[in-house]
Parts: sequence; structure tokens; C-alpha cells
Amino acid sequence: IGIEGTTGSGLTRILRINNASSGSDNSIFYFTSTNTGVAGSTVMVSGLINTSTAVRHNMFTVAPTISQTASGSINTGILVSPFYTGNSSTNNILIDLGTNTAANAGGTHSSVFQVLSNGRTLINGATDNPSAILNIGCTNGGVLLPVMNVTQLAAISLPAHGLLAISSNSTNANALRRFNGTEWAGAESDNWVDYSVS
Repeated sequence: IGIEGTTGSGLTRILRINNASSGSDNSIFYFTSTNTGVAGSTVMVSGLINTSTAVRHNMFTVAPTISQTASGSINTGILVSPFYTGNSSTNNILIDLGTNTAANAGGTHSSVFQVLSNGRTLINGATDNPSAILNIGCTNGGVLLPVMNVTQLAAISLPAHGLLAISSNSTNANALRRFNGTEWAGAESDNWVDYSVS
């Protein structure tokens, strides 16, 4: 732990940990903490990026090279897997990305992307709705589905029932298409407008 300058690279490392071992479970960085009844962060990364050049600066980067030769293994870049116990609610937030009105998280946090522990996802500050697995908040834009021609549409391998796409050269140009389990059908043929749920 400390400052490590690398000549010519412009890189300054505050914490550098290398792990060249192999095996089933080898942690490059492992941190554990017991915090009871106190609000705050177990790990907090803060600082100042100040530049006058048009280059990309990353405050936190995860860029491993994963070489896997054994079959049946799953390699995860980032794993978020908390264990909720006690009176934990069912809508705890697993991931919350956004911006802050002050330095070092000292202001008001505005969420842009949230994933809740129940799997529901909120985008652009949307309010959680128990009936929606994906909730997008926006007042000046919509959702843009993939646009493809009928040849590309037909080439999709094993399309899931209910898969949606826009067909650019269907009978109705740029029509919404849904795979109904047998074929790619248009909204008009499925009577979406007239369908009601009793």
C-alpha cells in the first residue's frame, strides 16, 4: 500500500496486489468487515481526476484476462453476492450507479441504474413497480428495439416465445414483430390492440 510511480506510463497506483497462483478459489483482493448499526461504506473509492486533455480516465477498472481450458467452469468479471438475513427486505439494492452533487459522495446521490435483490431493474431514476421486471424513467425518449430485415430475423437461432424486434422490410415497413412460438407475427395479426385480460 502506497504510491507507486511508473516511469513514462503516467500511472500512479495507490494499492497494487498481484496474484499469480492458480486453483479453484484465489482472491486477488479480499476485504471483510463487520459493521453493526452504522451507515457508511465498507469500501469507498474517491479522489480527483483533473485533466485538460481529451482522454478517458477511469476511477475504477476491472480488466482481467481470463484463460479457461477446463469445460463447465463459469468465469465472472464482477460478482455481487450478498447474504441477506434478519429483517432484510426483499428489495435491497444490489447495484446502484449514478451521480452525486458533491465530492466524495458528500451530496445527494441520483440513481441512473439500479438492480434490486429481487431482480427488478430501474433505469434513469425510475420508481420501483412490483409488476415490472424492467422500469425505465423518461419523459423525452422511448425504447429502441433492434431493427433488422426479414432474412436476419429468420436467422435468429431458437427465438424465445415473445421475443420482439422491428422488421425493416415486412409487409408493414418497420413493423413490430413478435415470435409467437411458431413464427414471427405482426401486432396486427395477433390482435394485440383488441386483446383483453379478464
